[in-house]
Amino acid sequence: MSSSAHQFPTRNQKPSLWARFMWTMTDLIVRRSYPCFITGLEHYSQTSGTLAVSNHRRDNDGPLVASKLLLRKNGGIVAPLPSFAAREDLFEKRFLANYLHRWPRFLRYLLGFIYLRPFLVGTYPLQRTHGRGLASVLHEVVDYLGDMPIAEVLRSKSLTYYAAKLKFDPNATTVEELLKKHEYTLWQDRYGYRHFSIKVFTRLKPFLNDLIDQQIDFFVQMLNHDQVILLEPEGQLSLDGSLQRPRSALYDLITRPSKSVQVLPISITYDSLTTQKQRIFIDIQPELSGLEKLSKHIIDEQVTRSVWAGCRVTGSQLAFGFLHLNYFNSKNYWSELEMFEHVYAAAQRCHQGKIPIDPCLENKESCRLRILDILSWGRQQKFFAMEGDLLHIMNPDMPPPWLPDGSSTLLEYLRTELLETVGASQAYALRLLPDLHEATLSS
Repeated sequence: MSSSAHQFPTRNQKPSLWARFMWTMTDLIVRRSYPCFITGLEHYSQTSGTLAVSNHRRDNDGPLVASKLLLRKNGGIVAPLPSFAAREDLFEKRFLANYLHRWPRFLRYLLGFIYLRPFLVGTYPLQRTHGRGLASVLHEVVDYLGDMPIAEVLRSKSLTYYAAKLKFDPNATTVEELLKKHEYTLWQDRYGYRHFSIKVFTRLKPFLNDLIDQQIDFFVQMLNHDQVILLEPEGQLSLDGSLQRPRSALYDLITRPSKSVQVLPISITYDSLTTQKQRIFIDIQPELSGLEKLSKHIIDEQVTRSVWAGCRVTGSQLAFGFLHLNYFNSKNYWSELEMFEHVYAAAQRCHQGKIPIDPCLENKESCRLRILDILSWGRQQKFFAMEGDLLHIMNPDMPPPWLPDGSSTLLEYLRTELLETVGASQAYALRLLPDLHEATLSS
């Protein structure tokens, strides 16, 4: 989108009726679906261009943060209104049909007619070259280079793999023909550019670089007009529980505007392992200013550290820390009381060390109920099993329910999340994880 053709609103301009309706509906869905707790709204500046940055844990992070930033006074919409830098395939016409690939085929066919763009109030695309689906990047080949034989686009190893998997003739199939028949499957395969031949990617790259530069310039002009932009600098969901290295957009949006940009770190914590509604914490940290004079490395480090500073230790993390203490010490049988006593004592040590924790862990009775809920979830999911009065792990390789298979195991994901939240040195000093991991980590 061209910035010169776009009329930027004033920072405190009232939203349109359609925008008010969409944000009100978003807030109603959020309130009904998630017990969401927020702190630090007083840090949300009312004056200058603001870049709000958050960690990226689930696909609903954006709507969650939006509803809390917009509807923060007795359910009414309050300016300034944030705009969002969103994944580019969200604006594709068949996004819902591709994204909800596990839904029944007939429903996905109907979803293919729904175009999300009119509903994405204040949302604008930001192209990614990392982690994108193969179908999306093949569409770019058609858009920028024209239709061509798929044998010219994919490198030989990938061509052989997909020809066998999808049963097509690699020497007689074009890109458009392949997309028409197998878009669902190709869309699910992340990191699509890795399958391209070097020749095709080299031809495509100048078009992509130019498009990304135009999109960054659009957001830069918004910041110059004192707007608020919400950015997830990781660019994709974390697959292992860590906060990934920010993409270059963070540095560009801080250093390219003509005005100093306020950076608002937002920490999102999920406590998802529950038989009830998952509990979500949104903690807003004090704004950072003057970053535009710093190097990219220092900017990335300071913003990352500020985001992690507000992330909370949850019952799920501490419970799985207890499992690591036992499972990796060959003690795969334990009682509910043992887990509760470990989690409660660990939570108290975190609290005394001024590490943010889930408030339900501060009280002995609410902590006990939380552990019972985690155990109920584990039995429902067949992660835990009972033998007499003792529990043990049945499926140590179970993936996180919110991520695709093969990304990481639930045990490793929550271990990494706990390490990142508390800090490696404190995690071992507070005896939240076994020494075995400390030795492995240092080596």
